[in-house]
Amino acid sequence: MTLQVWNHKLRSAAADWEDRGDDLHGASKTISAADTTLLGSRVAGVAKTFLTNWGDEIESLRVRANLNSSELSDTASEFGISDKDTVEAMQRLLSWEDRDTTPVQPRGLR
Repeated sequence: MTLQVWNHKLRSAAADWEDRGDDLHGASKTISAADTTLLGSRVAGVAKTFLTNWGDEIESLRVRANLNSSELSDTASEFGISDKDTVEAMQRLLSWEDRDTTPVQPRGLR
């Protein structure tokens, strides 16, 4: 038996998280480039604080999105290596004539 993991789904989810991180990076750049001086002296300070707080939050979300992407990619790779290593270890335990047996046999050959 082999471990079943939908590797393509893990990799797809990793790509989605990476895209979200890219989107958040764009939002962070936009917020940091906003010119609050145009709002006048009474509002500029408050607006600057607001934008700084939101910028920090967006950066935190971007870091988390990129971490999720990286962890999903790593998990997909580790499952692939683990499964391959497990199959090879089991094949070494089989008799010589069965060592090329794979975990999933075509229907009717069980």
